Amino acid sequence: MKYYNLSFFLSILIATNLGFITYDTGFASQFHYEDGFLGYPNTNYLKEFSFSGTFERPPQVAFVIYKYNYDYYQPNGYDIEVTEITTTKFKVLLRCLYQHRVWDTPFNWYAYDDRRIQVISVVNYDISQSSASFSTQITHPHFNPNFSKGIIHVTSLCYTGPIEFELSIVNINFQDVVIQIKSNNFNLIKLGYQIFLSIDDAIDVENQIVYNGDLYTSPTLTFPSDKDWAIGLQGLIWGQTINLRVKRIQFSNYYTYGKWVGGDNNVSKLRFTSIYFHRSITQTFLPWIIRTVRVSQTEYYALQPAPIFTVVITELNKVYATPVTETLYVQQQTQLHVQIRFQCDQLKKKLYTEFFMCSSCNIKKLYYYCLRSVNAISIYALLNSQMTAVNVFTISVSNNGITIIQTIQNQLEQIQQILKVEVQNN
Repeated sequence: MKYYNLSFFLSILIATNLGFITYDTGFASQFHYEDGFLGYPNTNYLKEFSFSGTFERPPQVAFVIYKYNYDYYQPNGYDIEVTEITTTKFKVLLRCLYQHRVWDTPFNWYAYDDRRIQVISVVNYDISQSSASFSTQITHPHFNPNFSKGIIHVTSLCYTGPIEFELSIVNINFQDVVIQIKSNNFNLIKLGYQIFLSIDDAIDVENQIVYNGDLYTSPTLTFPSDKDWAIGLQGLIWGQTINLRVKRIQFSNYYTYGKWVGGDNNVSKLRFTSIYFHRSITQTFLPWIIRTVRVSQTEYYALQPAPIFTVVITELNKVYATPVTETLYVQQQTQLHVQIRFQCDQLKKKLYTEFFMCSSCNIKKLYYYCLRSVNAISIYALLNSQMTAVNVFTISVSNNGITIIQTIQNQLEQIQQILKVEVQNN
């Protein structure tokens, strides 16, 4: 049995939750020439793929091209995209954009229902060059500040002649991933790509291989039995004298990448990276907790009127005295001292408070009063982290109260209220 058919039938149902799968993989034989597919010029193809089980929510779907194979005539190219995802299946649309043939574009697909990874797809980025030496950086927002690994790979391209290009990730920060496209001639006119972002525990990415030749043969290696392996293309040099043909072939203890038997071409440089997709993710992120709370109710005298609420977060050098909402990224600190001061008014109002003291106990709910000569209530809360991570807090200060909310990305997004202070009438 051929390797690519074997990988299709061995799509693995892993990490179940009440009967739902959270990860799945397979091979897109529907777009494979050896299985009867042929991409005719100026034609669209919509194919449907089924998961091996049922997801609880529509997952994210990444796909890594297994073989590039199309005519050298110019202009030529295609684009490809996932158009519909449900809990049991998804569809992929392949568009042959020009009057020349795209022989086949088979791929491996990977589906995750998990917020610890993210798939960003760009179907066809238009490259408008003012000079033969082209370079541009593109910023894509992401939703998880703990993303530390990423892989970018080509999913489609269009050309008007010989091409030479490079695709890379330049930076991953708390909110964005920045990628770079370089091209050394005018002939690359469109480029499609996918970015796969993850925490440390979701993928392994090897150093990029830059091979000056048309067929790379790897050293002897051991393919992992608990991960799914693929190769992502990040660039090449192709002289266009004959069809563009690049394919990976896995043998028992090594692989080749580039042209294949009968696949004469004029590829003279390959840029690619090995990717290992983990079938389960064990790293879990935890919310902060309030370790201690101290409250003082005092009589306060001042020549100037005080704000209704004043909030100080010592370690972050943050002071809030007017209504505001701000997102805070906390990475280095393991503790936060939060001081809240409430100035009572003539109506002698009271404070209602909620404190998140631990994950396994109820929210601690308390009232504090402005009685007799008391005209100020001060709350001193010590917040502690439960693990090392980048933590996202949203602090909202108004004339009626304060909330501190943390957003945590695990399989699902969790919104945890850490602290709440609210003014109420007596």
